[in-house]
Amino acid sequence: DMRREKMLELLGIIKPDSYLRKGIGAKILWELPRQLPIKIASIREYRVPESLCAEHYAHIKGRPFYPWLVEYMMASPVFVLLIQSENNIIPELREFLGDTMAHKAKENTIRGRFGIYGGINCVHISDEEENARKEVGLWRDKAGLEAGKMDINIEEYYQKFKDLPDHTMDLRKIAFEIAEKGTSPERELKIKDLVGKENPNLTHEEREKLVKIIVGGCVG
Repeated sequence: DMRREKMLELLGIIKPDSYLRKGIGAKILWELPRQLPIKIASIREYRVPESLCAEHYAHIKGRPFYPWLVEYMMASPVFVLLIQSENNIIPELREFLGDTMAHKAKENTIRGRFGIYGGINCVHISDEEENARKEVGLWRDKAGLEAGKMDINIEEYYQKFKDLPDHTMDLRKIAFEIAEKGTSPERELKIKDLVGKENPNLTHEEREKLVKIIVGGCVG
């Protein structure tokens, strides 16, 4: 089938920050296929095991921020997406998502709007064709990605969570303070308060983990 040949498949991940900040994850999932000519062919709710982190991030394993990155990716479940497009959407996607360093992303991009700071950047999507093949190959079996397998109905998910408050800018302000002056109990309490307002159903443990990954992403 000629059409199948042309189909580009990419891996997407709604990372723990935007999985736990339900309103943010919902908006990203809703906007992706509406702003770009792509289809979310499969979405699986998945807890990333350390072994898969190690494979996915093998190319940066020696970097000082690597332990933080693993902790971040394992802080909660994630949504793993199989994204399909009829054409090479990667340049447009990169533009739409914004700089991987969230605080440097343009303000109209996904990460500029919802990313907190640095690598706490909401979402991963394969950024070149060769990577896409590798990543889809790596994650497909592990996360059970399969066209048509949808663990959530995105429209229902969006309707359920879209009106939750969004405190990204307040969180980013505190993140800048931490990056500049270091963390403090007072700053951590502010973060805990804000993420609790964004998602009142967070458990104590989820809030603690979010605080830890946000602080870790600022001091790294």
